[in-house]
Amino acid sequence: MLSSSGRGLETPRSLRSTYLLYIPILVLILVCSGVRADSEQSQNRELVQYPSDEVAFIVGPQLKAGSAQNPFPWFDGVELSKGRELGAQFPAVAPRTLTGTLSVRQGSTSRIR
Repeated sequence: MLSSSGRGLETPRSLRSTYLLYIPILVLILVCSGVRADSEQSQNRELVQYPSDEVAFIVGPQLKAGSAQNPFPWFDGVELSKGRELGAQFPAVAPRTLTGTLSVRQGSTSRIR
């Protein structure tokens, strides 16, 4: 039997067909929730561990460099190559001669700025 509604013609569904429609959806949700728990555990191994909770709060969650879970691996590669390039350009010794005098006495704790 057909009935008319605001969206066109519809066929009424029996309660059984409705249950048969929702059972696969329910099974899919249950399966996905199990996969989600596994992925959370593997993601925890990929997160950077901070020395304190305060630092972790300020910085927030970060993936380790080179993580397989990184959605933007291009950034890690560029970061590493640019770091090596700039590190090679950085002088190993200060580029100027330091002038002035310094005197140190054993046991002294005073500093002059």
